[in-house]
Amino acid sequence: GYTLKRNKFTNNFQIGYISAKNDYWYRPVTGFNPNKERLQNADIRQFNVSNATDIRLNKSKFEVRLHYSNSARGIPPPITANGPVSFQTDQSFKSGLAWITYLNAQSVVSFNTAVLYDILNYFPVRSIASSLNYHVTSLPFSLRWEYRRWKHKLNVHLNQTYYHVQSSEVTAPDEFLHIGTIEFQKDEPGWLDYGFNVQQMIRNGNSIKPSFRLFGGTKLGTDLKWTLSYAETRQMPTINDRYWPLSGNPQLKYETNKSIELGIYFKKKIHSNWNLSSSLALFNNVVDDWIGWIQVNGDFWRPFNVQKVRSQGIDFHNTWKWNIRPDLALELNYNLNIANPIVLKKYLGNPAQVGKRLIYVPISQQAITLPIIFRSFTLKPSWRHVSSRYTTADNSEDYALESFALFDVEGRYRLGFKQIKTNMMVKIENVFNRPYEMIAYRPMPGRYVEIGFGFGL
Repeated sequence: GYTLKRNKFTNNFQIGYISAKNDYWYRPVTGFNPNKERLQNADIRQFNVSNATDIRLNKSKFEVRLHYSNSARGIPPPITANGPVSFQTDQSFKSGLAWITYLNAQSVVSFNTAVLYDILNYFPVRSIASSLNYHVTSLPFSLRWEYRRWKHKLNVHLNQTYYHVQSSEVTAPDEFLHIGTIEFQKDEPGWLDYGFNVQQMIRNGNSIKPSFRLFGGTKLGTDLKWTLSYAETRQMPTINDRYWPLSGNPQLKYETNKSIELGIYFKKKIHSNWNLSSSLALFNNVVDDWIGWIQVNGDFWRPFNVQKVRSQGIDFHNTWKWNIRPDLALELNYNLNIANPIVLKKYLGNPAQVGKRLIYVPISQQAITLPIIFRSFTLKPSWRHVSSRYTTADNSEDYALESFALFDVEGRYRLGFKQIKTNMMVKIENVFNRPYEMIAYRPMPGRYVEIGFGFGL
């Protein structure tokens, strides 16, 4: 990466390349074959280049973004099958413009527009040139107005996106998606907090019921506060959900989520150099027409609607910071998520089963990070754990994926020499080379190392 700063002008250029044979050893975690085997034909290649330019004027800022990426990967059959090796290439071109201006001390207006072009080519048999293709052109435009007055904030956001799809397998109509959002909330912390937002979505002239969220809360002393929110949100399926080659579902219905959430927040400065903050959220969601996924062929997944799903659980976050001395700091972060999405109703012929958990959704996920900052050096060890996951609609334990825990470590070093600033990064993921699978019979990589370098003037 390279960064150039000159007065009110900033330019950041980045380039990256990854190539891996991916012939790592694996042990299937479902227990049917305890012997290690070597994965083959799962090579990957990724190249990307991006440039970001910012120009600051008296009361406004102009931004230009350019990005190109090109990737290719071999797709071997599941380790339980002997089918052909597939191959996939992806290219993406993105260019965007943004203008942000301050009308006065209380009001800000921003405009954003972009051109996005994504190209997918899928070769069912790697050795044969015949391929499926899927090209999507997107033209988003948005306008946002933010107004602050009397310790309150109002946001009005209008967004329009045009989609055009070209595909060898499906015929998709051109699409205009319009989204309008209004948000209002108290802007400064105090004894009482409250707010609401409303959103309307319209696709090709067809609207759905608006989404909304209401929330309020109060302080409980100087360090503790609570909030209670109720929301009814509606989400349309994306154009990829409906028209992806070999697996899209044009008949998908939009999701409707009715949720209630209780949040408790604690923040305290224990000592002059010790800070503690925690948050706990208890939630209950009932979702009509939940969009689930089922594997239909090799690497393809087809979305479908589950008639009604209830998901209950908790989110817990804790951060402890200790500034030991001016050039040395320690931080401890812990995150925990517990969720239990259960099918309440299903449509006739639906692959879900009433009373069972949705597939591939873990009961719990947790993570710990321990950043240590010493002058210009940062060391960040981290640990994450994912519980077992069902892979079949009947929640069979025989086919459930085992839980796994991974340990990663990342080091960063910043060095300044005259007007040149450099950044170096080394990251080691899955340090102990643990076998695990996110998708059944698709083993994930073992230990691998990533190295990065950047400099600026």
